[in-house]
Amino acid sequence: MTKADKKNNYFSAGNRRSWVWWLLAVVLVACALAFYYFINPSSALWFPRCPIKFLTGFSCPGCGGQRATHALLHGNVGEALSYNYFYIIAIPFVIALCVSFVLKKLHKGKRFVSLVEHKAVVWTVVATAILWTIARNVLNI
Repeated sequence: MTKADKKNNYFSAGNRRSWVWWLLAVVLVACALAFYYFINPSSALWFPRCPIKFLTGFSCPGCGGQRATHALLHGNVGEALSYNYFYIIAIPFVIALCVSFVLKKLHKGKRFVSLVEHKAVVWTVVATAILWTIARNVLNI
């Protein structure tokens, strides 16, 4: 086996460690989703509260995200939107970022990665988050 073969072998010692981390990340995400499925953040007093809202009284772009996740996992899209529009709309972008990260690690999908990580896309998301924060606090959305 040549050095190039070893480098591209997904089951080499270095890559096995990498796959263990990937598997751990998938398990942690699955556990977090199961947690949010079974426990309602609206009724559990011990859930963490937004520090920005606590300190300033203003809602951040992510405020309501825990409750929206619980509602989405139960198929209540309307309820999830009532908690936070931006959070729901941003989910596809976050998924695209995760896929982009994986593809970059696998040295695949260069066009997809360059599209998702393009400056215009990133700045659009940042600008939208800022506009959403202003709108939800000024208009009480």
